[in-house]
Amino acid sequence: MTEEAPARFGSKEFKSNGPISILAADGNRYQLDDATNEYFGEIEKALREFDDKDDKKNNIQQRRDDGEEEELKQRNEAIEILANNALEGADGKEVELMMDARCSRLIERLVAHATDEALVFFLRKACRGWKTYALAMNIFGSRVLESVIRQVSKRLVVDGEGSVHHHHATTKERGIQEVLKFKEMLLEKEDVDDGFENEGRNRNNNSDDGEKNNLPEAGPRSCLDNLSYVLSSRATDISFDQRASPVARRVFFLFAGKDMPLNPGGRDKTLAVGQQNYKPQGNLESKLKGATSAEQFDASKKNREKHRDEKNEDRINAFPELLESHTNDVLANVEEVLWDMTDDPCASAYLQAILLSQEGDDASLKWIIPGLLGCAPPEDAPDGELLADLSSDDMKALMQSRSGSHLLEVIVRVAPRTLGAEIWRRFFRDKLMSISKHPVANFVLQSVLGSSKDPAVVASAVSELSALFGTLLYENRAGVIAALLAACLRLKTNEKDCCKALARGVTFKLEKKNANNATAADGTHNEEGGGGSRKGGKSQLARALLFLGNPPHGRCSVLGAAMMQTLAKYPADATVMFLESLCDTDPKTLLQAARDASGSHAIEAILNSRLVKAKHKKAIAELLVDNAVALAVSSGGSRVLEACYRETDNKTKKKIVELCSKREKEIVATRHGVVLFKRLGVKQFQNNASGWEKREEKSAAIRAEFEKEFGFDAPEKEKEENRNKTVLREVPPPPQKRKSRDEIHPGGEDERENDDENDDTIGDKKKSKKEKKEKKEKKRK
Repeated sequence: MTEEAPARFGSKEFKSNGPISILAADGNRYQLDDATNEYFGEIEKALREFDDKDDKKNNIQQRRDDGEEEELKQRNEAIEILANNALEGADGKEVELMMDARCSRLIERLVAHATDEALVFFLRKACRGWKTYALAMNIFGSRVLESVIRQVSKRLVVDGEGSVHHHHATTKERGIQEVLKFKEMLLEKEDVDDGFENEGRNRNNNSDDGEKNNLPEAGPRSCLDNLSYVLSSRATDISFDQRASPVARRVFFLFAGKDMPLNPGGRDKTLAVGQQNYKPQGNLESKLKGATSAEQFDASKKNREKHRDEKNEDRINAFPELLESHTNDVLANVEEVLWDMTDDPCASAYLQAILLSQEGDDASLKWIIPGLLGCAPPEDAPDGELLADLSSDDMKALMQSRSGSHLLEVIVRVAPRTLGAEIWRRFFRDKLMSISKHPVANFVLQSVLGSSKDPAVVASAVSELSALFGTLLYENRAGVIAALLAACLRLKTNEKDCCKALARGVTFKLEKKNANNATAADGTHNEEGGGGSRKGGKSQLARALLFLGNPPHGRCSVLGAAMMQTLAKYPADATVMFLESLCDTDPKTLLQAARDASGSHAIEAILNSRLVKAKHKKAIAELLVDNAVALAVSSGGSRVLEACYRETDNKTKKKIVELCSKREKEIVATRHGVVLFKRLGVKQFQNNASGWEKREEKSAAIRAEFEKEFGFDAPEKEKEENRNKTVLREVPPPPQKRKSRDEIHPGGEDERENDDENDDTIGDKKKSKKEKKEKKEKKRK
């Protein structure tokens, strides 16, 4: 007989044979018995029945009344009881269930619905001994263990601070007392045989160099103590593993009481798209720091938030003692492979988690950062000399490494002020040319500029990079320029210099591009090329910045649109060349940018800016008004159309409404059409055009009166007139040369006498008026 080939893992034949035996990383085999597998199969069917009922109710779209609210409450209570009973029935089989391909998904859902007591009980059994290491290294167990730790972190947040019930499976709100009680359950110690002593004794006997293994303190320990010891003692293996590293990283943030950020530019694959409730670290928005947001960056607000965080160092959802001891144990165990960890994606993210969990603790970061860079300073080292032993070559290699650059981005972002200044002075200043051109190191420079709070650093970067803007744009390194523009805006320094350098850079890129297009393959000159930054007498700066290397018929550049949004918050005298260029843009190109996903944000920011002059806003709006319908049917263009509507006069507003009302069916069919019609008042215009005009006139008058009364967002014309008036008052008349008596009276003595007589008569008139006033005052008394 020929042997049959084994069934493929995950196939129907494979599943029909029941659970399999899995060899875990701790050397033990974990197999789910048939009785437990059948029991949790019934649990899965019960949960599926609840899901089917919910799907039927969702299909019948009815308003939820008090009876339905009560029914939802009863449903949640039934699922909670089911989850508690299921987790309690898993006693002794927690690891087997978490490692099973089918039951692991079921456990993830059950822990989300279980009570605090059932969750802690399950975690305590699952994290006993070296089972944590086996779970973390397993393909299914690592995912479930990470979900359990995430659920613990969410339940440690009080409603109002983190709004737990938005993430928790039930709708129960959590108060401080509930969170404190849950924290006490997590820290509750129990005296059980975890097997640490036997494992440590075996490792000491098998070690060739006689090195002793550090064991946890004898006596009762909590589940968090076990979790910390296992993950720190095996940190070398765990940090390099793609399954275990995310689990270990989440433990750092659990102890720190913080949300775990995502990898740079990445997405948490364990969560659905709707559950991505925090932003990735190192993304474009974090480097531009408010330059592209609706409101301008407020440094004072950030300082207030930082001060509030400093006052709340002892947050109830944090475990500061566990975090400190866990960090020290991990760093001691990975010291020998520290430099290798910077080149590995998983291990580099592991080191980043250590830094981010300690963010805000300057006393700890002052010594952790030099240690991670391999130059641990002596204890008596003064500020400014902590990185004296770090060579420039090592720093350059780290900066140019794909994984090491991500670590360095986090280092410059969380470093204390004095240490950050030392990093800039030793490794960045006077070296920006090579760093900004490197395909990897330039991202580190962006992070430095995005996190800098020192105007001197930004001013130094502007002076060093301003001559390179054209080269950076031509070589597709515009991210450095975008970060520098945002830094100048945030710190209110060198704004005009940066704008001038950007204009020169865009002009340089246009000239070089036109020169390349104008030269044919055989070396002949093409007369259609050339022209620099002007075409047909009109400036091309704005168009070149918005599209930034993309073809004119293509999409707008994300970085170019972000830079244009930043310029909208600059002073008007600094950005006048870009605004005038935008007003000179042909309507077709401007419409294309207004309908683009990135370009629409830039144009909307300019139209909504309080710093852009009214004449520029009006010119941009007039170019777009004829294409109101094309803007209305676009998701991004509809926002631009609303901004145009606000910035135009009543005649232009009427034109916009008339054009939209003619194509009502087409516009309302879009997702945003109904809201747009309501904001533009199209229905009111169709029902009563004269009433609509009166309403618009009245609203314009109220707005003008409000602006006149409070001086908020006053029109530029009034501001200019007031400015001119104040200038006329303050500036004295020019000094005149004093004329001699002969020059004034060339007629001689007779003319002088006549003037003297005239002066006497004028003086008499003044005296008579004064006497009359005195008499009137006496009569009143």
